[in-house]
Amino acid sequence: MDRSRAFPSLPAGVQLAQLESLKVEIPAQALAALAEALDQIAKGRAVDLQGVPPEVATREAAALLNLPHPRLLQLLDDGAIASRMANGRRRVQVVDLVAYRQAAQAEASSTAMNELATLSEDLKLGY
Repeated sequence: MDRSRAFPSLPAGVQLAQLESLKVEIPAQALAALAEALDQIAKGRAVDLQGVPPEVATREAAALLNLPHPRLLQLLDDGAIASRMANGRRRVQVVDLVAYRQAAQAEASSTAMNELATLSEDLKLGY
């Protein structure tokens, strides 16, 4: 981020203590993302923030889900992910992609836990 554009009146080497008079409104929607970014920075990890359009084409949607394009099209045809037509092309809401990814991850996690529980019972591990 270019600090001169974000905070044009602040010098480049500004310290947190000097920001006491600066008031910034943070939209509620951005608060969770900001907290996660700050947590990652505190852990010494790099953070990449970028805007995402509210809806994307099917190829972009497939890339966001790390799926082959034909698999995404199948999910759209089956109604697993909602889509709409715009100018003769399918468009997919990013929030629908995020919801699908979260549901798929939750299902995969549940399946893995059930398999581990079954193995534990079969091996009489006593967990």
